[in-house]
Amino acid sequence: MLGPFVWYFRRIQARRRGRYDGAQGVPAPQEAETFPPGEFRLKATADRELEGLARRWSYIDRRLKGRYCGLLRELRLLKITLTEMEFESKRLKDVHEANAGAIDLELKAKRGTRGFEHEWRMNPLGYLLFMVAILIGEFPLNAIAFRLFGEAEILTYVMTLVLAVSLVGSAHVLGIFLSMEQPSRVQKILLTVCVLAPLGAISAIALVREAYVAEVGKAVMSPRAVTAVFVLINLLIYAIATVLSYLTHDPVARQVRMSEIPHQRLQRRMTRLQRRKEKLEIRLQYMVAWRQKSLQAMMHAAQIIKQEFEELIEEYRMGNLEARAEKVVPSAFKNHPEFTFPLTLQVLDWYCPEVPDLVATSRVLTSSKEPTP
Repeated sequence: MLGPFVWYFRRIQARRRGRYDGAQGVPAPQEAETFPPGEFRLKATADRELEGLARRWSYIDRRLKGRYCGLLRELRLLKITLTEMEFESKRLKDVHEANAGAIDLELKAKRGTRGFEHEWRMNPLGYLLFMVAILIGEFPLNAIAFRLFGEAEILTYVMTLVLAVSLVGSAHVLGIFLSMEQPSRVQKILLTVCVLAPLGAISAIALVREAYVAEVGKAVMSPRAVTAVFVLINLLIYAIATVLSYLTHDPVARQVRMSEIPHQRLQRRMTRLQRRKEKLEIRLQYMVAWRQKSLQAMMHAAQIIKQEFEELIEEYRMGNLEARAEKVVPSAFKNHPEFTFPLTLQVLDWYCPEVPDLVATSRVLTSSKEPTP
């Protein structure tokens, strides 16, 4: 694509060369196969312009093809990953269904001997609300005892909160261990700790509270009676929390969840990868359209170069005919030189050798997942 000044200069030069060749009688009237030197020069210049345009397009297309191949590789690898995850999802689903079937048979056997009462469980949301209420109730119940140490108010609240969380957490863990039919040796040791540690903490806080009540001396009841009431209230709260934990945690439901959770996690990951795959496909379509549109723009520029040099050839021939002594049109002017576009401006190369073959990979995966006889 020539600028206006370059185009004007070449037009004048083409007409001048045409007049010079016409005055020399070039080409001869009988020459039909050989183009005159002026036309040959113009065609060679046009070929150089087209080759330069092709080189510029090759540089641009290398980057565009690199982005296209990168997107294509990522998309195909993602499809391979999704294919593998589909096989894994099917396997996990089969494991979960087999586990659920075995547990269902076990429940049916227990119903025949113990009835349906042993299957009753508390709602997890209700359990959470009850445990939060117990945690809040433990806070003012024990806060007064820690004031005996004379620490700052914030430290008193921190110690009270630690004690309340420890009691509620111990009851939570104790209920889980009690719901197990066959706890291990380590679990039995932890169960003993969850029983003895809260009892020791409650007893220690009761002694501190007794000393506090004896020092104040304003209680209606005796310090020992207040201590006994305090211990009973804490033991009642601890027992209620343990029972709630026991009624909430179902070992059978936990076994079902343990085999169902991996399948659910895999399904969520597959959903995320599927959304990513759809986005990559859209980006790949935009990349293909952008590359095709860029090639069309280059082809349009090549067509303009071709038209401009065809006009320059016409200027050369007009100047040639004007300068001829004999006003005879040479046979060579009845033909027109052909402009051949470089191959890179005609066809896009979509082959990406570094991209894995999805079909071949899928066949390998399918054959590897088939059970051997």
